[in-house]
Amino acid sequence: ESVHTNTLSGGASQYWSGADGFTAAAGEFSGCLDGVNGVDFDLYLQKKNGSSWTTVARGITPSPDEEVSYTGTAGTYRWRVHAYSGSGAYTFGYEAP
Repeated sequence: ESVHTNTLSGGASQYWSGADGFTAAAGEFSGCLDGVNGVDFDLYLQKKNGSSWTTVARGITPSPDEEVSYTGTAGTYRWRVHAYSGSGAYTFGYEAP
């Protein structure tokens, strides 16, 4: 498991494991985002497809907290945390095969 804490301003995004992503085997991916009250954070799992990225799972409720789970094939992935509205701190943890 990998756990990170950071802050985001409204409209900004952060990519965990960097913009280039991480290599994972086939299996279950899970992510959990815990944000401060009053901020709408969204969480996306993206998979590299050639030179572009495709969102394969998302948590986009109007809440500061999101959970995402996905069963996927082997490949290169990245997590995107997005502050849809508001600014504040969050803690994000994920597991990957």
